[in-house]
Amino acid sequence: MKIETSIQISMSSPNIISGDGILDDAQKLSWLIANLAQSHQLQPSIPNVKNFRCSVVPYPARHCDVLMTPSRILSNLFWQSLPSEAISNELKRLRLRLMDCGCGKGIYFPIIDDSLGGVESYTGVDIKARPGWSDFQKDPRVNFVRRGAEEIDHSLLEDKTLIVSQSALEHFPCDLTFFQNVADALRSRDYPTLQIHLLPTGTMWRQYGPHGFRGYVPANLATILDMFKDFSRSHVFTLGGKHCLDVHYRYVHDTLNPEMPDRRRTHRDEYARATKAAIEADMASEQIDIMDACFLALVIHSHPQREIF
Repeated sequence: MKIETSIQISMSSPNIISGDGILDDAQKLSWLIANLAQSHQLQPSIPNVKNFRCSVVPYPARHCDVLMTPSRILSNLFWQSLPSEAISNELKRLRLRLMDCGCGKGIYFPIIDDSLGGVESYTGVDIKARPGWSDFQKDPRVNFVRRGAEEIDHSLLEDKTLIVSQSALEHFPCDLTFFQNVADALRSRDYPTLQIHLLPTGTMWRQYGPHGFRGYVPANLATILDMFKDFSRSHVFTLGGKHCLDVHYRYVHDTLNPEMPDRRRTHRDEYARATKAAIEADMASEQIDIMDACFLALVIHSHPQREIF
């Protein structure tokens, strides 16, 4: 009982079932109910919510493969659209020392490195070693650390000026422990640090079925942002909306229609046309609510000296 209470306190949502493993029918139902309940609770207002746009949608392209899901394409477009000059100007005194939390194989190192015109160092942190780490470590700037998210502490964060994650927070059982450790480390600084986390929304239960612990809604985003509010500015970017979600439900997966097969390969060209049209339509929307978004980008700019976003 004590262990369960500890886990509950350190999580931003009450669900303690991970959708990443093999679940029986009862566990799947419990996971779905927990995430549905979270997405239907009364939500607080989140300041500085913006709809992500880019002037050109390079899809299909090098980092936007034709068969990627809309949320993955939007994520890669976001990373490629980072305001590199503004970030470099803000962090130039300390240079770009990048930490990728829940890094997996490390595939976002070259994307972010290219987007920012080169980083000084890259530290990828994941709970287990991944195939391909040795290839990336041929670059002297790259280091990988095997550690759980809740174990990312001051010693790892000491000199990092850019802290990122991609599709990882939903897999952290104790996501609030992670953010509390980061907040404690950054609060004692007197120089700028930037966090960028790309994460699923409260609709993820329908997009992916049991996957990770949670999607992110205003309620748990507010809990995270509250840890940094006295020394940081924050923004939430909505990545795509109803048009991208509709494409996902029609071609990729829809939990409400579990018998529907993934049609991306059998309808490749049709899917590509529909995906690009959906992305462009959502980017043209004036504003997309967090609860209607396809994916999210959470930006926390601590000890800011200049505007970046």
